[in-house]
Amino acid sequence: NEYYRTRGFYCQSDRKCVQHRELCDGNQDCLEGDDENFCTGRSQLCEKSNFHNLADADYVFCQIGSIRKPSFSLETASIYPPLPIVQINPVNNQLNEQYIYSSPGKFSLPNICNYGLQVYHWLGFDNISIVCFCPPNYYGDQCQFQNQRVSLTLRLGLVERQLPYAIVISFFEDDNDRQEIYSYHQLTYLPKDGCGRSFNMYLLYSSPPKNNSKNCSIHIDAFDKSSLTFLASWHLKVPFLFLPVNRLAVFLTLPISRTSRLSHCPLQCYKGTCVKYLNEERFFCLCYSGWSGAKCHIQIDCTNCSSNSICVGTIRNRSICVCPLGKFGPRCLLDQSCPENFCENNGRCVMIDERIINASYVCICPESFFGIRCEKIKPKLEVSFQNIEVPSYAYAFIYQDANYRQPELVHIILQKVKMFQNIITFYTRSAFRIVILKTDISYYLAVLQQNDSKNISVTIGSAQRCVPYQELFSPELLSLPRIHRLKNYHVPCQTNAELQCFMDELYVCLCTVEHHSNCFLFDSNMTFECIDDLYCENGGRCLQHTAECPESILCVCTDCFFGNRCQFYAKGIGLTLDDMLRYAIQPNVTFTNQSIIVQLSAAIIMFLFVVGLLNSLIAYLIFHHSNCRQTGSAMYLQVSSIVSGLAISTLTTKFWFVVITHIYQSTDRYILLGGCISIEIALKVFLYISNWLNAFVAIERVITVIKGIHFNKSKSKLIARWMLRLSPFVILGSMSHEFIYRGLFVDYEEQRVWCVFHYSPSIQNYSTIIQLFHFIVPFLMNLFSAVFIIFSL
Repeated sequence: NEYYRTRGFYCQSDRKCVQHRELCDGNQDCLEGDDENFCTGRSQLCEKSNFHNLADADYVFCQIGSIRKPSFSLETASIYPPLPIVQINPVNNQLNEQYIYSSPGKFSLPNICNYGLQVYHWLGFDNISIVCFCPPNYYGDQCQFQNQRVSLTLRLGLVERQLPYAIVISFFEDDNDRQEIYSYHQLTYLPKDGCGRSFNMYLLYSSPPKNNSKNCSIHIDAFDKSSLTFLASWHLKVPFLFLPVNRLAVFLTLPISRTSRLSHCPLQCYKGTCVKYLNEERFFCLCYSGWSGAKCHIQIDCTNCSSNSICVGTIRNRSICVCPLGKFGPRCLLDQSCPENFCENNGRCVMIDERIINASYVCICPESFFGIRCEKIKPKLEVSFQNIEVPSYAYAFIYQDANYRQPELVHIILQKVKMFQNIITFYTRSAFRIVILKTDISYYLAVLQQNDSKNISVTIGSAQRCVPYQELFSPELLSLPRIHRLKNYHVPCQTNAELQCFMDELYVCLCTVEHHSNCFLFDSNMTFECIDDLYCENGGRCLQHTAECPESILCVCTDCFFGNRCQFYAKGIGLTLDDMLRYAIQPNVTFTNQSIIVQLSAAIIMFLFVVGLLNSLIAYLIFHHSNCRQTGSAMYLQVSSIVSGLAISTLTTKFWFVVITHIYQSTDRYILLGGCISIEIALKVFLYISNWLNAFVAIERVITVIKGIHFNKSKSKLIARWMLRLSPFVILGSMSHEFIYRGLFVDYEEQRVWCVFHYSPSIQNYSTIIQLFHFIVPFLMNLFSAVFIIFSL
């Protein structure tokens, strides 16, 4: 390359060309040290005032820029944290890939396939015919005709890098209810491997020439390939149908969960579900497997698809099958698996195509590893906070290669700080020299090293804060334009001996050991808000470190919402002990070292337990005698004493179950699930039964006042027996949704397991109504009964 040749130094002794950045760096790259000897006595040559007096060789030398004063250097930087630094040596595992090349024999026959692949068909001795294999955009016996088609360029964004997707693109007629599919394309998309790539495909009409009077559309479906769960659909209208070739380019953001069903959908779907397109205010019918058509009213033959696949339509009497992970082929009958131990260090292997070569296997690595086979260890930065407020999340700006030029921003990492932790860990893709840490509103200098570092544990506090320039300059200087203010940027480091760095809108300036300012470009106004917020729910604020191909996405939840996507609600009606103690209990910390809130709650619970049991025992002993059970009210009160004892015992059990399982994170998952469902539901049942028993007593007292001496005790006892038998079943029936929707949620960010209620808006409304009913109705019955009895006396 002529450009680089003129910007290098030619060694006379060994004919080696030294790159300009290696010239005059103190290291002899030429055999006899020509590159360093040449620099002797030339330090004053490159001043701008002397450029017109330079000889040709000196002028070229200064143009190379090797001995000009560097714009940025770490030679005099104030190193932080101090050495020594523990380095992690990455695993060295070279991949040996073998490629077999073969070349076809030379034939004398002419190439008659215009745009296709010419294949020679041997029929016998001296009898060879030519067959043409045409690409999708051409047809004919010699690939001489161009197909009418839609050329689609598809680029996919993401919110979850670990999730494999199945993408189905269908090209169909949009003018009738049959929605005949002309052509389709199917691909497996793994964000780790395919993010940032464009997928180009041709969608052909059923037969040339096309009918220009018919409207056509492209329908794109996305599925979670692990479970074949439908996620979302997009609709693309094909414009300008008179053109022989239509070209479309689209960018779609893949969601992590299924789009919500709509109760106000205007369509009637016979064998399907009404769903809204993600890119349009338009509805369509998502058909069940084995059905098609605009209203899912046409039954299709899907017997060709395997039982563990899903059938999304037919084309030319052939089923379109979407295969799960581990299966491939047009009918999903062929097994597909990675070689044994292909991925190292607990990496997960996923096949992205059917070629069964090394490029077909992609490893999803744990957080601390990377590489084709997860064979390399990521450099690690561990930051602890001292005497400053611990943020909920932080950004790390990773810089490297800062010798004699501006530092290079390698990448930005977004990481959440776990509850009750003052340490945050970042895993980077490369070694680093400078790390700037951004919390909610402040910036800190976390790392400053002259050499590349791979494993550092550092503590930051107020001393490492990069002070905004507004706090350092006088009002007179602040009123000046920035170009004039820059002349005073050496002053803060000279007047503040403890200052390590300061910043303005465009620069971060580091203070050297000589108290000089060493500045480099830094954009403090960059935004990290998600462009397409398809990840966070319930008004959560979505953050990501880059707009395209983010490695991490974080949701900052509003009050009373929690979960990695703010998908769970803990407020008001239905608040449980899990909700109240969720973030108060510190994991892996003994009970005696827990917060005062947890210890005080335990003391109150045990006091209520003792008092409640004594009250229940005394009440039971009173109504145990037959003379005290002459009416239905007495029977209600006797059962109420038992239920009250069970309720306070269940509450105590629930409290200690929550505390112990949150402290000891290794508790078996089945124990957690059993406690989540059984204890919580049992506690609610006992509370509801107690409320209704008290209401039954109040109603019977009203009847006693009304009947007077004509009150029938026998009938009262008969009704009481039936009410005591039926009420538990009625209450349990009204709470049947609890058994279905209550379960465990694994919070990988916090590394905890929560007992949560997986609700949809309709189920949440139903649950709220049921809870209000079991509390308000018994309360009103007691209130009205008391008022009636008072005014009747």
